[in-house]
Order: sequence, then C-alpha cells, then structure tokens
Amino acid sequence: MVCINRVCEAAMETALWEHTLWELIVLLLLTPVALTAGTLAAVHQWCRRLDGYCDPRALGRIAALDTVELIGPCIGHLGDVPILACIAFGGRRFYYDRMVIPAYQSRLQTDELFIAPGLVYRAAGATVASQRNAAVQA
Repeated sequence: MVCINRVCEAAMETALWEHTLWELIVLLLLTPVALTAGTLAAVHQWCRRLDGYCDPRALGRIAALDTVELIGPCIGHLGDVPILACIAFGGRRFYYDRMVIPAYQSRLQTDELFIAPGLVYRAAGATVASQRNAAVQA
C-alpha cells in the first residue's frame, strides 16, 4: 500500500512539473511575438506620419447640415443643400469658405468644417458662446 502511494505521488509531481514546464515554454515563445508585434505597430504609425497621413484627431470636423445651428443668411444652393454665410457647430462659429469635392474630407485643416456634399466652412476666432455673452453685456 505504501509503495502504491509513493508511485501515485511521483506521478502527480511529474504531471504538475510537466504542466508548469508547458506554461513556461508557451510564455517564452509568445513574449517575443508580442514584443515584435508592438514594435512593428509603433514603426508602422511612425511611417504613416512620414507619408503625410494626418492624425485623425488633428483633422477638421465633418458634420451633417441638420446637426449645425443655422445663423447666417442663405447665399446660394448646392443641389438641395443651402449654402449659408455662417453656421455654428460645437460652440464655434464657422463662415463659408469654399466648395470642394467629397474626397477633400481627408485633407481638412483643424479649423475647417465639412458639410456634405462639399461645403467647407472655416472657424472664426471667437466661440459662439463668447460672442453671445459679449452681445448680452453690450
């Protein structure tokens, strides 16, 4: 009976050691893969900046006409879309600047707002809220 217990204990110790060894082997194999993938991702982002791709957070804004506040008079139409002299979006006032092709969306500057089908508005210096406050105080 004692001999059988020793054999069972030895088998259990061997099984535990093999399990731990297997986990160690997997860890040692996957760690370099994870580090390589992270390094490649960082190099890829760095190369994209060199190629002229802008960080999406640095681009201008894209909005639908029904999400902006209509402030200025209508100065024309582009199809069914009215061209307004001035609009407000996100607390800022934007003035009509030009018409562009829809593909221009990826080249917007930080102070520009794109309205489909191809209207670009440029931001004014002061925010709408500060201009309203100044008008109320005057």
